Amino acid sequence: MAQTQNNSIRCLPFETQENLLNWLKTQDLILQRWRDEVLTSPEADVRFVERLEAHRSWLQWEMKQLIPV
Repeated sequence: MAQTQNNSIRCLPFETQENLLNWLKTQDLILQRWRDEVLTSPEADVRFVERLEAHRSWLQWEMKQLIPV
């Protein structure tokens, strides 16, 4: 009998809010640097940059929800 292989991606929860916040900050930095790199090209796709910025805005909103006031 053949064994079935489970190739599903498992999402593990972050251990603390601080870990989640650090991960979100890293993602934001990656998107920022990606945007900067795209903008150095003379053929930069403005719509692509706008999508990156929209995603960064969402990440920043998520981070604000985690930071206690």
